[in-house]
Amino acid sequence: MGRRGPPAAHIAPFYDEAGRIVAQKVRLPGKDFKVRGDLEAPLPLFGQQLCRDGGKRIVVTEGEINALSVAQAMGLNWPAVSVPNGAAGAHKSISRALGFLERFPDAPPGERCRNAAARAAGVCGRRSSLSC
Repeated sequence: MGRRGPPAAHIAPFYDEAGRIVAQKVRLPGKDFKVRGDLEAPLPLFGQQLCRDGGKRIVVTEGEINALSVAQAMGLNWPAVSVPNGAAGAHKSISRALGFLERFPDAPPGERCRNAAARAAGVCGRRSSLSC
């Protein structure tokens, strides 16, 4: 939550590998979105910088607030990330993030999720070590 002028807003920062903010999505009341930076550029998943070391499982959502809600509901024990451009851009986002998603190999639910994402992105067996 932040301030961008008079109304309060949700501000979702997107970080590059060096930890620099490369874009921000600003959600104003009434689901009015503004963008700072370039959301057309290849962006990481929202929240990806918080779980660089991998783990047993991860949840990929369609919205930044959804990712925050899942992380909180799971007691901050499961990392949750979001595709940066919603369902319409999920194919490209998941394709770009497969290297990151492969850091979560241990749990069968995580493996099934990664494989489903790879199938949805059409990259099984081509640019990924995932067995779909």
